[in-house]
Amino acid sequence: MELNSEDRKQFIDAVKKVASRQIDDAQEVGNRRFETHEDAEKAMAIAQEVAPDRKFEIGHANGKYFVEIK
Repeated sequence: MELNSEDRKQFIDAVKKVASRQIDDAQEVGNRRFETHEDAEKAMAIAQEVAPDRKFEIGHANGKYFVEIK
């Protein structure tokens, strides 16, 4: 699954919003689920570009992958 330009923009905006908060616990970014681990890795790379000072991990639940900020 490729992120089209609008999906990519929404994901980047969500990363910026979550990364700007001072949080201690894990939080899912952008409320977006990915079918494959590879897609989640691509999204995590985008998230790391947008917020390089934050730590991101890939989570897995209900057969889908997601990016979370730690």
